[in-house]
Amino acid sequence: MLPLPYLVLMKLNAGRMQDWADLSRMMGWAAEKDVSQVRMIVAPYRPEDREDVESLIFLGRKERELTEEDSR
Repeated sequence: MLPLPYLVLMKLNAGRMQDWADLSRMMGWAAEKDVSQVRMIVAPYRPEDREDVESLIFLGRKERELTEEDSR
């Protein structure tokens, strides 16, 4: 199994719409420890994508909140 930070790098490199949607979902459900590792790996290898990663984290967490509210 590929660790999340490296999967994120691969999907950022592919750049397809489906990859961005996958990233949003994965990052939204990831533990804070894993999100921190993603940030540390993305910074040196894909610095141009740092803001996009933050946006994907935000969107994924919002989607998670809505999903959790709907299941109540």
